[in-house]
Amino acid sequence: MTEHVLREIFPLTSDEDAELMLPLYNTVWKELNPHHRPVTVADYRSRADRPTMTVWHFVATDSDGAVVGLVIPAHFTDGSNAHLQWLQLLVDPGHRRSGVGKTLLSKAHDIAVADGRTVLTIDTFESMPAGVAFSEAVHAEIGIREHINIVDVDALDFGMLERWRSEGPSRAPGYEVLIWEDDYPEECYGAIAELFVMADEDMPMEDLDMEPFATSADDVRDWIAKAKNVMEFITVVARHIESGELVGFSELLYRFSDPDTMQTTLTMVHRDHRGHALGKWIKAAAILRGVERWPGAVRIKTENAKSNDAMLGINTEIGFEPQNSVLGYQATTDVIAAYLKGV
Repeated sequence: MTEHVLREIFPLTSDEDAELMLPLYNTVWKELNPHHRPVTVADYRSRADRPTMTVWHFVATDSDGAVVGLVIPAHFTDGSNAHLQWLQLLVDPGHRRSGVGKTLLSKAHDIAVADGRTVLTIDTFESMPAGVAFSEAVHAEIGIREHINIVDVDALDFGMLERWRSEGPSRAPGYEVLIWEDDYPEECYGAIAELFVMADEDMPMEDLDMEPFATSADDVRDWIAKAKNVMEFITVVARHIESGELVGFSELLYRFSDPDTMQTTLTMVHRDHRGHALGKWIKAAAILRGVERWPGAVRIKTENAKSNDAMLGINTEIGFEPQNSVLGYQATTDVIAAYLKGV
């Protein structure tokens, strides 16, 4: 086993530390995504500075001081998932099968045990055999499969999207659609947080041992403040006119570091207001506004659980096609400990 020098970075507070990790981070993501644009320091730091997580970084360097491995354990701090550690583990292609992954996993495991976490969730990709092989060697099991889907803007059926938008009022009388950009009205932060919670409650988790997040209005406010530094976004909400209640939303992001790509994050409709094609209405409105606002973007990316038939159906109609699959592996700390001991 090759010897590696480990360094803990906690918290991530300097551009210099982010710059240290970016070459490896971008190398691995380019391997996974042919459209990957190098992540900037500001963007990387924003991903590490999440309002409802505590995030660590451990880097492994070789004898020349180059970063060849990185593990990013994260613990949720919103009151949910107190049993869980979510982690990313990245190893340079030229240093795989050298023991660096196992060394880094040991650090993540130590943090999990010290904080009373009992389950580790490790994301990898179907297109990365090394990640799959490592997860299986650890004796982790797949908890969820998620599709990463792409559609080129030139391939969109704009006539269909216009129909979904124009027919919305007749399909869903008693509702209206509002479009917000780069923020939500202050008085709506709480309502948006409630929709996030419901979306998590209703999202298919398959066999993943993960609870819905306990998102609050303050979490939403914090996310907005940080997001403005690295992206623009469009939020389309459905409002029940009689009650004034927000009952659905669809969001589209545009990261400054990736100007070719728009990303849809979450489209959801309140469970008591389904059956009116509100999902199609708000998703079409978001995409049409995004194409208008960001004319340089050439593609749209989205992710869906393989078991989320309703949203996969809408995305298939729009023209999204699979690019890759995220495999959410999970294992208990006891299983990880046995692997680390060679049992």
